[in-house]
Amino acid sequence: MTPEEIDAVLDRQTRAHLAHDIDAVLTLYATDAVHEFIGLPGGVLRGLPSIKHRCELMYRSMSDEQYRTIHRAYGTGFVADELMVTATFTGTPWGLPGEGRLVSVRFLHTCEFRDGLIAKETSWVDAAALVGQLLTTPEP
Repeated sequence: MTPEEIDAVLDRQTRAHLAHDIDAVLTLYATDAVHEFIGLPGGVLRGLPSIKHRCELMYRSMSDEQYRTIHRAYGTGFVADELMVTATFTGTPWGLPGEGRLVSVRFLHTCEFRDGLIAKETSWVDAAALVGQLLTTPEP
């Protein structure tokens, strides 16, 4: 895939996540896709039903997301995508109460593509920054 084709898939993924449109998200993944979120309970997931469940949990924990691309590095059939993600956390991400906190964290995900679809996605989040912000007492 060309960088432009990869960008198109990631842009559709971002729009689908912002809309909390799980069906649109799932159309971007191969049916046997592997989805791994380092540091998140559940670890490595395989297949669309598992990815759907992870999206449902994520969407229950956060709202008003904003994604800002910091940098993308492209290779043959893959991308490393670095983002700044800002969201209001209302659920219990990482087992910590969100309590409506606005959190901004760096996020890196790599995507491998097959036939124009995401075949494998591995994600990392700046967990120390996330936990630190979730443990900060919100100002009244």
